[in-house]
Amino acid sequence: MTGRLQDLKVEARSTDSCLVYRLNQSLQIKQLQLIQEQFRGNKVIKEVTLFVSNKQGIDLNEMKNNLALWQRVTTVDVEPGQRQILIDFTLPVTAQSLLVQFSTSNTSKIMHK
Repeated sequence: MTGRLQDLKVEARSTDSCLVYRLNQSLQIKQLQLIQEQFRGNKVIKEVTLFVSNKQGIDLNEMKNNLALWQRVTTVDVEPGQRQILIDFTLPVTAQSLLVQFSTSNTSKIMHK
């Protein structure tokens, strides 16, 4: 199944450093594409870590705040100026929920290196 996350999610939450989605069904994910939008201020994404969960019946706010409920799948480095982040999985990943965590850096620090 191919689809946009907007069409596949039932519920979503976010913080300054992560996005959390409950999917409308358990999905086998072979590839994930993220499009980086402009951050406020001087921040740029350095790294993206993807977590999955197949736990049901747990409030999404609780899941957002408890990394023990998640399984880390992969971490990818993001190049400065990279707008599209493409994650391909060797084997499909089964998930009922996704957590995408961003590690950011201040651009003024990068420019002065």
